[in-house]
Amino acid sequence: MIRDTISKTMEQFKRHAVAFTYALMPVEDQLDSMLAPQDGELYKSIISRMYNAPRAFERIENWKELYQ
Repeated sequence: MIRDTISKTMEQFKRHAVAFTYALMPVEDQLDSMLAPQDGELYKSIISRMYNAPRAFERIENWKELYQ
Protein backbone atom coordinates (compact mmCIF):
# COMPACT_ATOMS: atom_id res chain seq x y z
CA MET A 1 0.00 0.00 0.00
CA ILE A 2 2.74 2.45 0.96
CA ARG A 3 4.86 1.35 -2.00
CA ASP A 4 1.93 1.98 -4.38
CA THR A 5 1.38 5.44 -2.90
CA ILE A 6 5.06 6.32 -3.30
CA SER A 7 5.07 5.03 -6.88
CA LYS A 8 2.02 7.11 -7.79
CA THR A 9 3.49 10.20 -6.16
CA MET A 10 6.79 9.76 -7.98
CA GLU A 11 4.98 9.34 -11.30
CA GLN A 12 3.23 12.66 -10.73
CA PHE A 13 6.43 14.37 -9.63
CA LYS A 14 8.48 13.02 -12.54
CA ARG A 15 6.49 15.06 -15.04
CA HIS A 16 7.32 18.28 -13.20
CA ALA A 17 10.90 17.61 -12.05
CA VAL A 18 12.64 19.54 -14.84
CA ALA A 19 10.30 22.52 -14.51
CA PHE A 20 10.81 22.51 -10.75
CA THR A 21 14.58 22.52 -11.19
CA TYR A 22 14.46 25.44 -13.61
CA ALA A 23 12.12 27.32 -11.30
CA LEU A 24 14.73 27.21 -8.56
CA MET A 25 17.31 28.50 -11.07
CA PRO A 26 20.36 26.96 -9.45
CA VAL A 27 23.70 28.23 -10.68
CA GLU A 28 25.73 25.70 -12.69
CA ASP A 29 28.45 25.69 -10.03
CA GLN A 30 25.90 24.69 -7.40
CA LEU A 31 24.70 21.76 -9.48
CA ASP A 32 28.29 20.80 -10.23
CA SER A 33 27.16 18.70 -13.14
CA MET A 34 29.92 17.13 -15.18
CA LEU A 35 27.69 15.04 -17.43
CA ALA A 36 25.18 17.74 -18.29
CA PRO A 37 26.97 21.08 -18.34
CA GLN A 38 24.85 24.09 -19.17
CA ASP A 39 26.94 24.96 -22.21
CA GLY A 40 26.47 21.45 -23.66
CA GLU A 41 30.21 20.78 -23.93
CA LEU A 42 30.26 17.28 -22.40
CA TYR A 43 33.68 16.20 -23.65
CA LYS A 44 35.36 19.46 -22.65
CA SER A 45 33.75 19.24 -19.22
CA ILE A 46 35.05 15.72 -18.56
CA ILE A 47 38.56 16.50 -19.84
CA SER A 48 38.71 19.71 -17.83
CA ARG A 49 37.75 17.95 -14.62
CA MET A 50 40.23 15.19 -15.25
CA TYR A 51 43.14 17.59 -15.87
CA ASN A 52 42.24 19.90 -12.99
CA ALA A 53 41.63 17.25 -10.35
CA PRO A 54 44.11 17.39 -7.47
CA ARG A 55 46.84 14.77 -7.83
CA ALA A 56 45.25 13.52 -11.06
CA PHE A 57 48.54 12.55 -12.65
CA GLU A 58 50.35 11.23 -9.58
CA ARG A 59 50.81 7.60 -8.73
CA ILE A 60 49.01 6.17 -5.74
CA GLU A 61 51.12 5.58 -2.67
CA ASN A 62 51.19 1.79 -2.89
CA TRP A 63 51.76 1.54 -6.65
CA LYS A 64 54.85 -0.65 -6.25
CA GLU A 65 52.83 -3.29 -4.39
CA LEU A 66 50.27 -3.44 -7.16
CA TYR A 67 52.84 -4.00 -9.92
CA GLN A 68 54.95 -6.71 -8.27
